[in-house]
Amino acid sequence: MKQILAILSILLVGCATVREHEDLKQPANKLLTASVGSTVFRVNKSGDLPNAFGGRDIYGGKIDLGYSEVKLIKIEEKRFVYLLATEIHKQSAETTMDRYKTGSNTEVNQSVIIGGTSNGSVPVMIDIQEENIYVLGGIRVEIVAVRGSSIDYLLTQQSH
Repeated sequence: MKQILAILSILLVGCATVREHEDLKQPANKLLTASVGSTVFRVNKSGDLPNAFGGRDIYGGKIDLGYSEVKLIKIEEKRFVYLLATEIHKQSAETTMDRYKTGSNTEVNQSVIIGGTSNGSVPVMIDIQEENIYVLGGIRVEIVAVRGSSIDYLLTQQSH
């Protein structure tokens, strides 16, 4: 009986739905400061490594799905805030069979979907007198104060 329960448990865990994960590297809902040249925010995106049955890896393996990032590039007249927004989307066909296969060298193909410039970055200019909010990849940046070489801002993670 215990063996049957153990097998059923493994099968149920092995069939768990593959999920996507987002890891915001800066704290949300807290006043932050960024100087020119620094990162306003970065979100690393990953997904559960799928098994041979389409469920997620029971060992917790992850695949890289890309990232969203905003950098502060320049400030003019304490009014114009220049950002560089990057959003990289990766797709992978890797499965547990590829990753945990022993005795072979498995090649994993990934395609990268890029928008904007050749490196996936898009320049953004915000006139603080017109608007103070910028959203990328589900992260809302609210600019609270602008100084000569830095900004104060709040990050809010929007629900999907």
